[in-house]
Amino acid sequence: MSMLNLARGIRDDLAKMIPKAERLTHLNPPAEDPASKGYNALLSGSGVGASAFGHGLGHIQRERDYVSTLIERLEKALHITQSGDDDAAGAVQNAANSGGGLA
Repeated sequence: MSMLNLARGIRDDLAKMIPKAERLTHLNPPAEDPASKGYNALLSGSGVGASAFGHGLGHIQRERDYVSTLIERLEKALHITQSGDDDAAGAVQNAANSGGGLA
């Protein structure tokens, strides 16, 4: 498997994780007592500051963005390489057709 295909697979896996991680930030406490509410706020946020699951969600989003940038750069580099190879092949073919090669 090429590096580009591997990166695309990782990006797709991360994209699938994001909705699941977002759902974790909307959990309700199991009870309405102060301890359950406080623990839930630390874990899922409940709209109050940063939470463990909120940080996890942000981390997954940043990883996806990083891999997306890597993919863009790999595609650009591979296109430049492919384009250069195509140009070289065309030049060799033109030289052979014009009698510029060895006869």
